Amino acid sequence: MRKLLIAWVIGTICMGCAITSQNRVVKGDFRLSGGTAKQVVWSEAIIFERTSWYKQTSLVYEVLLAPLSKDSPFYVWFSDATKNALFSCASPYILLDYSLDSTLLPHSIIRKQLAQQGFSEIVIPQFSSEFKNHPQYKISNLTFYSLKGYCRKISDKKVIFSLPGFM
Repeated sequence: MRKLLIAWVIGTICMGCAITSQNRVVKGDFRLSGGTAKQVVWSEAIIFERTSWYKQTSLVYEVLLAPLSKDSPFYVWFSDATKNALFSCASPYILLDYSLDSTLLPHSIIRKQLAQQGFSEIVIPQFSSEFKNHPQYKISNLTFYSLKGYCRKISDKKVIFSLPGFM
């Protein structure tokens, strides 16, 4: 039993060392559940596709991107002016992105990639205010993330991100 425990500890240390010596990209999702607006309460969620870039064990950049259908209850967080701007938009998106050091990995890298894939930025001040007052915003430690709205005229293509130094 003792030999098994020693082998497990050594294996764990070796695996930990292997992970810390490389840059890696991790994909997953993030859900912001429930909301309120104008005395209406809902339990549906915005589901963000999450891409995280790690250098050794440190998170250096992260992108969370979610399409937001016009029948989503979260759509009421947009102001009337924003809804008018979104009228011709095939797919509205919400983007959250984080950079550990924006001098090395500026937010503009991802924004340029979005523009090349048919996205245009939209101003979403009311949505941003509602989002930042959601209880999960602080619990999920999103205060260091940039929040932007985007419109994509074509809705059927997959969104691809890449950062220099990562595969």
